[in-house]
Amino acid sequence: MLVAQAGGAGSFLGALVLPLGLLAVMYFLVLRPQQQQLQKARDFRASLKAGDRIITSGGFYGTIVSFDGDVVHLQLSPGTRVKCRRDQIVERQDDGTEATESTSESSEKSSEKSTKKGA
Repeated sequence: MLVAQAGGAGSFLGALVLPLGLLAVMYFLVLRPQQQQLQKARDFRASLKAGDRIITSGGFYGTIVSFDGDVVHLQLSPGTRVKCRRDQIVERQDDGTEATESTSESSEKSSEKSTKKGA
């Protein structure tokens, strides 16, 4: 009778190991990276300041004029100002010179690859 009770307790602990292991794997593969990504987005939005050139989730390019709590006042073009929620800003716009340089470099590389394939 003692042997049967000891075996029952062992199987109960064995049955808990698999679900706990799956929870740990799910935490490290899904939940933790998602929390880190959210924290990175919060830090980015908190670091925004007036004068920053940004891109919204709707695809608008603009310059931050001022803040009013969670509302951001954007200037899209001279004389065109709109209000936007802070959480709709998805990225800071880089200088145009860097973007054109990388675009021209990538087009040169693609043309080099096409000439090598034709040869």
